[in-house]
This record gives sequence, C-alpha cells and structure tokens, in this order.
Amino acid sequence: MENSESKNEYERIRKMNHQLYIMKKNKKAIRSKWRQSRELLEEVIKTLSDKEIKLKEALDNSITALLRMQMQEDNVPLKKIKVDRMNGEPVWVVSYDHDGRWGIVNSDRESVIFPTAEGVEEEYWFDGNYIFRFEKEIKDYSKILEKYGFEDEE
Repeated sequence: MENSESKNEYERIRKMNHQLYIMKKNKKAIRSKWRQSRELLEEVIKTLSDKEIKLKEALDNSITALLRMQMQEDNVPLKKIKVDRMNGEPVWVVSYDHDGRWGIVNSDRESVIFPTAEGVEEEYWFDGNYIFRFEKEIKDYSKILEKYGFEDEE
C-alpha cells in the first residue's frame, strides 16, 4: 500500500515538473490569482472612454485593494529560520501588549529592538509575539462580539 502511494506521489510530482518545464520552454509564466485579476482590470480600463472617469477611478481603486489583499495574504508570520537571516532589518511585531509596532531584528540576542519615548525596549522572539515582514492589519472583533451578546473578559 505504502509503495503504491509513494509511486503515485512521485508520478504527480514528475507531471507537475514536466508541466513547469513545458511552460518555461514556451516562455509562459505562472501567474497568481492576484496578478491575473490586476491584468484583467488593467485591460478593462484600456477599453474605457475618457467620459467614463468614475468607472476608471473605481477600477483603479479595485487594483489598489487587490494589491493590499495580496500583501496581507502573503504576509504570514515569519519562522525562526527566516528571522535569523534578517539581522538589522525592520519587522512588524504583534504581541499581547501591542496591536502592532515596528522593530529591528537583533539576531545575536534573538530579540527585536523597539524605539520608545524612554529610549529602547527589547523583547525576545516568539515570547508571545508574532513577527511579520510587513505591517499587518489587526481586526478588532469586539464590536461584532458585542452585537451578538458576547463581552470582553477583561
């Protein structure tokens, strides 16, 4: 049973690699859903007349929203191995105490350094922190919870 599963997996990977090879040979690129959507909107904008300014603006706003959504989706919490290689680089850190703030990675001490009004504050990695490459939107669900009769436990 195990042998047939590994053969099937091997065959699936072989076919996938073959498809990638054919695409590269024919100079075709793999396009993400975000890129496909943006390109479609850009093509639609080109077909609009100058009188359709409002529609053009709406489509431009849609493209901007797509870029934001892509950045949020691609902005997953970083793993330790990635943070190790980011010494001196800025990161967005979300913790229990803060909804998010910028800090600088200090790989030597496995910490993130934050500028504060008093000077500098240092927190260790993953000590209740989530570290992101870009700023991450934090959604406040308290209003939705209140709507359904749930209250914050503070």
